[in-house]
Amino acid sequence: MRPDLPLALLLALILPLAPLGAQAANEHYLGYAYAAHGGAERYREEHWVVRDGARQTRLVLYRCPDGAAFARKWVRGGVDDPAPDFALFDQRDGYREGVSSRGAERHAYVQARASATTRSQALPPAEDAVIDAGFDAWLRAHWDPPATPLRFLVPSRLALMPLEVQARDVPGQRERVFRLRLDAWYGFAAPPLRVTYDRDSRRLRRFEGPSNLRDGNGGTQTVRIEFPADAELAPPTQQDMDAAAATPLTGRCD
Repeated sequence: MRPDLPLALLLALILPLAPLGAQAANEHYLGYAYAAHGGAERYREEHWVVRDGARQTRLVLYRCPDGAAFARKWVRGGVDDPAPDFALFDQRDGYREGVSSRGAERHAYVQARASATTRSQALPPAEDAVIDAGFDAWLRAHWDPPATPLRFLVPSRLALMPLEVQARDVPGQRERVFRLRLDAWYGFAAPPLRVTYDRDSRRLRRFEGPSNLRDGNGGTQTVRIEFPADAELAPPTQQDMDAAAATPLTGRCD
């Protein structure tokens, strides 16, 4: 059973960040998640990003260390959209979460496991809402974050929550670190997240914090995710994304 730790679910937001925020071409790249202690590889992720005019579609496959895919995420919206629709599914336990739009209405939903009832909630209109991979677009527009918290969707709560973002440059390195924390009473009990970007290219280099993907024992895990420059692959076509979307998902990682 997944614990109700709202901040842990922020990983579903951070992981889809594009390594080059200002890049307009299609993208295909890898990220590697390691245990915070010991450094063992926990999982890896493979991203396909295809743009068509002002629209953008992102597919993420989460893979076991042996390469078998166990979870899939779709993110759909406009280019530089801070609040896109998304849908995450984990084959191992049937966990689902996402945001869907029907006309002017938007709903957030979450299903804790395959046998659980899906919970959903209509989202109120909000000009400052940030959803999932939309954090990357928000960050590029707020490279020096404002003091006012942004409103970020926490799927487990089916609500937009205030999220504090603080930035600092790393002395002697061309990196900027962003520290994220829920700005609410329960935020003090949840560990903060950190994402590190290259200051010149605004490339995502590293994520550090709790994952919303459970470990092999069904518990939570804290990870460090690296996005190495040499893990960028040739830009994909729509046909490449379609082929990746047909990848079967496994029910467990050995």
